[in-house]
Amino acid sequence: MVRTLDGQSPSRKCRRHLTDSCCPPPPPVAPFASAKIFPFIPLLYIGIWFRDCAVWVKTMKQVVGMVVSNKMQKSVVVAVDRLFHHKVYNRYIKRTSKFMAHDEQNQCNIGDRVRLDPSRPLSKRKHWVVAEILKKARIYTPPTAPVSENVPSSTGTPTP
Repeated sequence: MVRTLDGQSPSRKCRRHLTDSCCPPPPPVAPFASAKIFPFIPLLYIGIWFRDCAVWVKTMKQVVGMVVSNKMQKSVVVAVDRLFHHKVYNRYIKRTSKFMAHDEQNQCNIGDRVRLDPSRPLSKRKHWVVAEILKKARIYTPPTAPVSENVPSSTGTPTP
């Protein structure tokens, strides 16, 4: 049985709505405190904390990235870049995370800049939904040569 921190069993309303008077406010968190405790969690997940009676639940932020693959049906792979400061090297380092996202209308192409919203888990690796396409990629189309009407055909008699 799930119990709250004060030993009481949670009410049904509190478990469903995440906001009730029985839930204490979240503890004060220093910036990047969770990055020191859990360095393997990307900084994208540092968001608003909610208290669900027995467990602290963390919400994910919206992210912006570039589509790198659209070979699946209704799914795209989006690369999200982030910069962080390395204390030892005193340099900014770029890290790229690749997220699978749901694209309902199959509108995204490779090179599009998109904004992703978090969602419930849609599959094993898909927890994001394409909210909007911020910038469409310019797709190269090779120029076609104009077809001339006066081109001699090779089916006729050969000319000397």
